[in-house]
Amino acid sequence: INMVKGSISTARIYLGALSKTLFEADWADDYLERLEQDPSLSKDEHIQHLRSMMMEVNTVLMYFEGTIMLPKLLAANRQNRMAFEYLMASCLLAGDLEGFLQNLYRLDDFNYPEIPQLYEEAILYIIFATGKKIDLRGRRISRQSHQRFDDFNRTLRRYGEDKQAAFNELRKNHGNTYLFYDLFEFSGMK
Repeated sequence: INMVKGSISTARIYLGALSKTLFEADWADDYLERLEQDPSLSKDEHIQHLRSMMMEVNTVLMYFEGTIMLPKLLAANRQNRMAFEYLMASCLLAGDLEGFLQNLYRLDDFNYPEIPQLYEEAILYIIFATGKKIDLRGRRISRQSHQRFDDFNRTLRRYGEDKQAAFNELRKNHGNTYLFYDLFEFSGMK
């Protein structure tokens, strides 16, 4: 962390301690030698990659607030797939479907072969609930997601929209879906 942040003197202290250990000595010695030749580690691809993922400005948060930190990480590096996936998950878990839709275009920044299943389910739910047309930027929702969505709704209707009565069947067949999570506010997975 200290090498990535540029705190080289602190990094040297930790690397010196690690160089005396059984399992990390070779790695630590290698980085101590690299620091002698390139004190800023500007030629180290791994360190440069990690630096490209860092936020430019330190943010102090009392708790994890994805809607604040994750967009900043993406602004610093739009190829930060982990930040993108955490942001989308954060929006879905919080029920922030507008935030989810506002960031859906970011799929273009990554090489997803298809729209992730949970995103497809959320998109279908939004279309169903609001009637909105959603620009998928040339992507299509899979037939399997359409079938899961239809089956989920058929099951719920069969129980007269009584979610408690439908719980066991929905959990068995759809416990791993966004639809189940949205309806019951927890995952049906064990």
